[in-house]
Amino acid sequence: MADYLYLEIYNDLKADIKSGKLVTGSRLPTEKQLIEKYGVSRITAIKAMQKLENKGYIKRIRGNGSFVTYNNVSLYRDSQITVNTQSKNIAFIAKCSTDIFIYFLSNFQKLAISHGYNVSIFDTETENIKESEIIRSISGSEFCGIVCKPSMTFENIPEFAEIMKSKTPIVFIDGSVPMLKIPSVKSNNYLGGYKITKYLIENGHKNIGVVFSDISNKNEQERFSGYLQALVENNIEYKSNMVFTFRELKDDFLNKNLWGFSERPKCIVDNIKEILRAPNRPTAFFCMYDELAALLEQYAIELGYKIPDDISLVGYNNSQICDQMIVPLTSVDQDYRRIAEFAFQLITGNEKNTDENLVEPEIFVRESVKKIK
Repeated sequence: MADYLYLEIYNDLKADIKSGKLVTGSRLPTEKQLIEKYGVSRITAIKAMQKLENKGYIKRIRGNGSFVTYNNVSLYRDSQITVNTQSKNIAFIAKCSTDIFIYFLSNFQKLAISHGYNVSIFDTETENIKESEIIRSISGSEFCGIVCKPSMTFENIPEFAEIMKSKTPIVFIDGSVPMLKIPSVKSNNYLGGYKITKYLIENGHKNIGVVFSDISNKNEQERFSGYLQALVENNIEYKSNMVFTFRELKDDFLNKNLWGFSERPKCIVDNIKEILRAPNRPTAFFCMYDELAALLEQYAIELGYKIPDDISLVGYNNSQICDQMIVPLTSVDQDYRRIAEFAFQLITGNEKNTDENLVEPEIFVRESVKKIK
């Protein structure tokens, strides 16, 4: 009997999705909530969610939760692309496993539906060749607009130029393509880095470490510029030994193995522990992503440190992981609701701008920062 308990969860959630009670982009209950509601084991809850994902009703993103992809959205891949020729259909092009997909789409989808629009999703999987294939496949189609999280490289400029020539409205989110005068909407990373660093300084921290995932990433560089400006304004000396980079963490490790995988690369483990053990270590760490902060929290606790009594942590993105950490994480919220609103206005012609449109981020304060007197 226990082997079939997962079907009750599966059927209940499937019914809520198909009826529209859970619309596209909605976040599903967490494993913990399902366990408490149905009185089942974690394995049973996971099995139900896996079946929903296998059937195409939801998409699970490790560290962020599970989200509805059925209902009003069609998910296109490879040769299966078919174009909805309705006049109020917007194409959304992005890698569908990223935070920007989940947080932006859930807001954009609700806004589009409320105005009578449909949204068709095209998954790029971040590969330039896949992005170019998708752009060519929809070029000249009956889409009233295109929203794209671009790869930010030169390779697909010809494809985007063809879209511009067709006069189909197009808006970039969270990025841009070199040399193309296409409107873009993104969170102000510089201001986000500045505000979170200033928040730490106002709480008495002067030795503030910065943890990068990829120091060559433009968004992370902009956040770092804000960090530097906050130090300068408060007459705090910049120290290069306060900057740490773990490029392999986020892409090759964190997204796959943060929760429940114990055999982490030894070089990374040793590096983190060395940072935390240093006699002149930072009193606070500004992590470029919430996942990095979660990893630092785990090893800090293993080494006997208390968060935030011994080490304060802040992150970026205000993702679901912030509330799942042992000590809830203070983080920068990029305000995807406002980004979605601005992008929709640009697509529908209610906003005219060919520049980079920046949305102000906000700090979501939780319990991970100690005030130093």
